[in-house]
This record gives sequence, C-alpha cells and structure tokens, in this order.
Amino acid sequence: MVTITEGLTVRGKAPYGLVISVALREGESLQSEFYQIKDALLGWQRSRGAACGALNMEYQVAESSRQQVVDFWHARIENDHLIRSVFANIGEVELS
Repeated sequence: MVTITEGLTVRGKAPYGLVISVALREGESLQSEFYQIKDALLGWQRSRGAACGALNMEYQVAESSRQQVVDFWHARIENDHLIRSVFANIGEVELS
C-alpha cells in the first residue's frame, strides 16, 4: 500500500516536499508498487516543476529487507531516465 502526502518544506529554496510511505501487503512487491510511485513522482514534477524541494520515501519492511529496497531504487535510478531526471531535479532525496 502506498500513501503519498505533499507538504511545505522548511529548508532549501524549493517550497514543496513529498512523503511516500510504502507498506507491502501480501501479493505486493517493490516492483508492483513502483509504478504507482513513479506516476506520482512524474505528476508532482509536472505540477510543481522547480518547486519540488524534498522527497522522503519510507518503506515499512523488516530490517533484513532494507538492502533489497536500497538496491531496487539504485537500479531504478540507473536504468529509468525519467526517475533519474526527477531525482536530479529534487533538492533532497531520502530513503528510509
């Protein structure tokens, strides 16, 4: 399940931040939830443009699965030019 919340940032020059919370349920995977996250990121960038200042993605997974999440996002950034572009234009990106 993916929950997406936009808010105002208190630091940096760009005023908008986005928090994406992910809790994988039975039958869901990193890949299956990725498309919803990607659509949200692209829509946010289209609507806010240079005002996109911070992104925090929170995954609710077992500690033993954390590296799998990090590796998944590194691969997406490396292989998906749209994701790479969104991340490059955001002032601060945090994965927790």
